[in-house]
Amino acid sequence: MAAAGRATSCGKTPDGASGRPVAGARGVKWPFAWLALGVGLLLALVLLQTGAMGPEGGRTLPLLTQLILTEFGFFLAAIGAATGIRRLMTGGFDLALFIAVAGCGLLMPGFFWLGLRLWPGAGG
Repeated sequence: MAAAGRATSCGKTPDGASGRPVAGARGVKWPFAWLALGVGLLLALVLLQTGAMGPEGGRTLPLLTQLILTEFGFFLAAIGAATGIRRLMTGGFDLALFIAVAGCGLLMPGFFWLGLRLWPGAGG
């Protein structure tokens, strides 16, 4: 039996370094970039639905909560993109993982811009 991280006789790594989901004893193991993309899109939807883009009087979430959500979304997307890029570099190119990394890369500036726009006195 091959150790984790070592290539098997067919050239694939048993720990899913190729970016594809791997079936194991605990179910399917997906790359973190997909989790980060999904949670980041959910956070963006929550922020947009609670009035983060609207005028200050129309917000349904407190300002501090919105700022925390934007900061968490930014860091989550950044970590997702970084781990996805590392996995792409070590396991070879995989289109599905590349799409997740690109999605995280697009969410990062969006969360950053929204956080600056929400910050009081930032002129946004």
